[in-house]
Amino acid sequence: YAEAGNLDAALALTATLRRDYSSDPRVLHAVGLAYLNFNRLEDAEIVFKQVTQLSPGNAAPYFYLGRVYERFARMPVAIEQYKRVVTLEPKSDLALRARVRLGMIKAADFLKKEDFQGALKEFNAVLDLEPNEASALFNVGTIYRNLKKHDQSEIIFKRLLAINPRNQEVQLRLGVLYLEMGKLV
Repeated sequence: YAEAGNLDAALALTATLRRDYSSDPRVLHAVGLAYLNFNRLEDAEIVFKQVTQLSPGNAAPYFYLGRVYERFARMPVAIEQYKRVVTLEPKSDLALRARVRLGMIKAADFLKKEDFQGALKEFNAVLDLEPNEASALFNVGTIYRNLKKHDQSEIIFKRLLAINPRNQEVQLRLGVLYLEMGKLV
């Protein structure tokens, strides 16, 4: 329903599933994801909390609670959820994704403090975990540009364009960088 553009029908179905399958963690997890995708964060939070109670050893609902709390800008609670994921399933793909999110949060905190070296270190640690993490690459390219390390910034922005050639923001940044470098052609 959502893909067809009928959001009202999709939300009605998620409410029905939530009611009829209130003790099935798999169904509730899917409902929570739907709410997250519909940006119904309060509902997603409630459902994912319910899933953690029904299935406390499952790391997935904690990961998505972390995503909800990030969107709410409640970073300490998001960090707590991501750390729980890593504790529950340390070698899983989900734990890797949680480590990436933890690194992104830490790097963003350095950026807020205008500590570019600290942010760069954290973003690079994220890239060690996930080499194609677009947000980390974008931020690294921007930091290099701010630090007047134009050659390194160019490499990063070109790498981003290799991943997503249609990213207009990166194309714009690379164009501005070329202007700054005097590469007008």
